[in-house]
Amino acid sequence: MELTRRRFVALSAASLAACSEARTGGSGGQKVLVIGAGVAGLAAARALVKGGCQVTVAEALPRIGGRIWTSRTWGDLPVDLGASWIHGTKGNPIAALARQAGVQGIETSYERAAQFVSPALRAQGITDSGDKRVTQIKRKALALAEARDADISLQAAIDLAAPPARRSRAEMVQIGFDLMSNHTLEYGGDPDALSAWYGEVEGYPGEDMLFPGGYDWLPRHLATGLDLRLGMRVQTISQSATRAEVRFADGSRWHGDRVVVAVALGALKLNAIRFEPGLSPRRQQAIQRIGFGLLNKHWLRFDKPFWPTDIDWIEHLSGDAADWPQWVSLARHRSTPVLLGFSGGKAAAALETRSDAAITDAAMAALRDMFGTGIAAPRAVQFTRWSKEDPTFGGYSFNALGATPQDRDSLARPEGRIHFAGEACHRDHYGSVHGAFLSGEAAARQILKEQA
Repeated sequence: MELTRRRFVALSAASLAACSEARTGGSGGQKVLVIGAGVAGLAAARALVKGGCQVTVAEALPRIGGRIWTSRTWGDLPVDLGASWIHGTKGNPIAALARQAGVQGIETSYERAAQFVSPALRAQGITDSGDKRVTQIKRKALALAEARDADISLQAAIDLAAPPARRSRAEMVQIGFDLMSNHTLEYGGDPDALSAWYGEVEGYPGEDMLFPGGYDWLPRHLATGLDLRLGMRVQTISQSATRAEVRFADGSRWHGDRVVVAVALGALKLNAIRFEPGLSPRRQQAIQRIGFGLLNKHWLRFDKPFWPTDIDWIEHLSGDAADWPQWVSLARHRSTPVLLGFSGGKAAAALETRSDAAITDAAMAALRDMFGTGIAAPRAVQFTRWSKEDPTFGGYSFNALGATPQDRDSLARPEGRIHFAGEACHRDHYGSVHGAFLSGEAAARQILKEQA
């Protein structure tokens, strides 16, 4: 079912005032406003409705999905500008929802990858990414960090294990490539910002999965039957011992029993919503300490492929670790000449300031370094600039130096009548769609438990 067929209508001040008689859920349950129609908010709303609550979902954007954002600019080829993958298909709740919704995915594997080393590096005798040696260095680095009394950054740990002054040219390049590919592009944070103690997250087993028709099937599926109000920007959330109140930018207000705040950590960091009374010091500390990373996607569409069409991943090893080190090819799955390049962390922030033409030139320089100067320019591109996307202001959370898993517990803990959900609230599965989904369900369980 297309979005346009749903009753996703911006709420006027008059209709918001009448929100006490919610169209969704039983009349005897608690009256709950969910702020944010991303996966966490929709998961929370769906569970609350099943539990008998009167639920309204208010979303600042004119669309649902949050950081799931499928572009239909290329009519014959939807592309995901935000989340793209199910990370690990075995036991993952999103994989179960895909089966429930009858959505077919395609698996991608890092085993189907091709690595291309810059001719300049080959001239220096560097022929590969040195995975075995780099893995040894990383294991030593994490052991050294674990033995310390205080946490250090991943970069500092690597420098202890392999001091820069003692590294060979090959080690400098290979370590830089690994840190960019496997850490910055994984978490959206740079090695000098990532915690050595808590910087890794565990996923589900199994292959990763893409959706040829777009990931937006998930928010559409979760939103079925919900009372959704789009274009509603929250200004203030206040609470007393007996009720909660939300004031919107258009001057309208909502009154009820509970509020679920399911917005991105970036919005909380920028104080995009005012809380009255203010948030607890513990929650404010968690908001400040948890990192909020940046990962941008750069889709390039060509007339025909000039790269191997039997692979999923393309790796580019050059003298600059940020020089477009990872690409995904859609040619194997869709027979479509499309490449997806990534930028992350500080490099992504710098790239965002450039024009589409300049970004295209930079991407093509890396592709020509791999495939020769004779390849043609793309016929179309689509690029993201997530740090500039209001109201998200970034990508997703990571465990920064100074943050602990307890900070995520503090972020997820209810504060009076206000509950919180989102990938940043999940202790184990942050930075993922399934983490957002699980956190939304957890927030709903808290409310339903208190209702009982």
